[in-house]
Amino acid sequence: SGTHTNSITTPPKWVGRDLRTDVKEIWGSHYNIFVLFHDGELWGCGLNNYGQLGIGHTTDSSGGLHRYGRWYKPILPGPVDTLFIGWSDSSTATAMPAFALLEDGRLYAWGHSYYGCLGLGNTNTANATPMQVPGLPTTTRIKKIVMNPAGGALWHTHLLMEKGEVWNTGYNGYGQLGNGTKVDQNVFGKRATNSPAKDIWA
Repeated sequence: SGTHTNSITTPPKWVGRDLRTDVKEIWGSHYNIFVLFHDGELWGCGLNNYGQLGIGHTTDSSGGLHRYGRWYKPILPGPVDTLFIGWSDSSTATAMPAFALLEDGRLYAWGHSYYGCLGLGNTNTANATPMQVPGLPTTTRIKKIVMNPAGGALWHTHLLMEKGEVWNTGYNGYGQLGNGTKVDQNVFGKRATNSPAKDIWA
């Protein structure tokens, strides 16, 4: 057993749950899987060498980097409304960035902050403990999250707000952020648009 108390060994042992009806979302990458239930409870398993599981550290009780076969709850302050994890078609992109939008509208992020893609103010850092993303507006909720691993790991993240505002952060070597520069960002910034955006793609 690991040092994290909120852990179980296999999905069928989730007490009192019908996995056929209680599961809201399932997200997966090359090395991780997350399961979100309708009541906002989130569980994950897989590789944790860059804090991908969001459980406060990067090793298991035996000192290893892997947690295959055991499920853990990320350290989050409230129920989750939706989850978004970065995915790449490159099998070498193991350090999955992740976002959880809580039911109260707050956005939390953890994992590897490639080029500042998590918007936490750090770059190429392993964030093992989920942190609230700073600087976002509180008068409108997030409608959509888009993340693109250009070239396999040149990550940039874009948020669409319910009022049509667009915020983004991360790699900007080709002007992906639309801020008039080619300088990377590690915090989210608002982009100027002629009219409220209806959708975003990356």
